[in-house]
Amino acid sequence: MNKLIVSILLASGLAVLPGLALAQPGLSRGGPPGLDHLDHLDMLADQIGLSEEQGSQIVEIVNAGQLATAVDRERMQQIRDELRAMTASFEPSQAQILADEMGEISARLVYSRAESHAAVRQVFTDEQKVLLDELRAEHDGHRGSRGFPRGGEE
Repeated sequence: MNKLIVSILLASGLAVLPGLALAQPGLSRGGPPGLDHLDHLDMLADQIGLSEEQGSQIVEIVNAGQLATAVDRERMQQIRDELRAMTASFEPSQAQILADEMGEISARLVYSRAESHAAVRQVFTDEQKVLLDELRAEHDGHRGSRGFPRGGEE
């Protein structure tokens, strides 16, 4: 069941565990050699004791979020295509209108992702939240030790 949950979450672009952002390329380097993202996330779900019921709830949250943002994601791609096509005959006023719309869409998508992450976090028990926070702190510590800046650092 965990593999199915993790697969759905990866396909949707939402990390299984909010704040860990483990679905991003290269972030599994801190784990055991040979682990891909799916294995890493599945291992993490096992570490915190994710139940099948919790997994089902997470899948519902992700599916609802994907459905709610589908139109915005489609429009975002259309705007990118329009801006790319405009390079041969650039129209500043039209480009600004498209850029402003893209900003509004981006803001809605960021909000939706934050809302989904918060909803997913509510699925976890208090003990799982503590484990997640500890794992995130450990993960952030490893990132900092490899020379990657942590939040706000340069």
